[in-house]
Amino acid sequence: MNFMNILSASAGTADVMTIDKQIISYFNGLFNNNGFGNLILVFLSMLLTIVLVGIIGFEREYQGHNAGLRTHVLVALGSCIIMIISMYSLGYQSDGNMETMRLAATVCTGIGFLGAGVIIQTGTTVKGLTTAATLWMSMSIGLACGSGNFTIAILGTLFAVICLVLFVKLEKFVNRRNPIIYLLIPVESNVIQQIIDFAVKRNIEIKNFETFISSYDNQKAMRYILKLSKTKRDNLELFMKDIKENIDNYEIRVA
Repeated sequence: MNFMNILSASAGTADVMTIDKQIISYFNGLFNNNGFGNLILVFLSMLLTIVLVGIIGFEREYQGHNAGLRTHVLVALGSCIIMIISMYSLGYQSDGNMETMRLAATVCTGIGFLGAGVIIQTGTTVKGLTTAATLWMSMSIGLACGSGNFTIAILGTLFAVICLVLFVKLEKFVNRRNPIIYLLIPVESNVIQQIIDFAVKRNIEIKNFETFISSYDNQKAMRYILKLSKTKRDNLELFMKDIKENIDNYEIRVA
């Protein structure tokens, strides 16, 4: 049984000829149905997976995240291969689609563990959630390509890129009411309690407090990132004034 028949039997819609099924039917008909057309189709499915997920992986790599281009492509390619194996090896054994979905279901579970590995919690901050989501999205694109749903894979990639690129501006617009203060001070300074006291004095709630080792003018320095809750502009200006006047700093700015 070829790829087209497997899809028809699994979906129960042999009378509906979608664009994807037309593509599959075309390749199945090559070389007098001797199987080489299916081989080309499998190759193109994997290639499309690499191209589509490569776009998402490149964006993660460009942003400097731990799971980058190679990780996303390998996750998607592995998902594609497993789906192809499921379609060819298991599809002919079942009259419905439950049998062909068993391997796909295990992929979804496995990606959950991989996604958990890129999530990092530092204090009250959780990082890596978006990257974990893109890994899961890459898996779904791989499964779509492997099952012959090329249109869904392309549309899914398009919307994923829109979310990753265009929604960043929307997030920045929303976060304007939740200011972030960047403070760079000498490394020997211990100012955490002072900052907390100033925040309490100005009725400001600090949602998150991060510290990093940095440098300034070839000297070691400490960089503080203060993420505030919704804050009135007057209170924020007074809070910034308190820090500037009472804490020795190299740089202080609000984003």
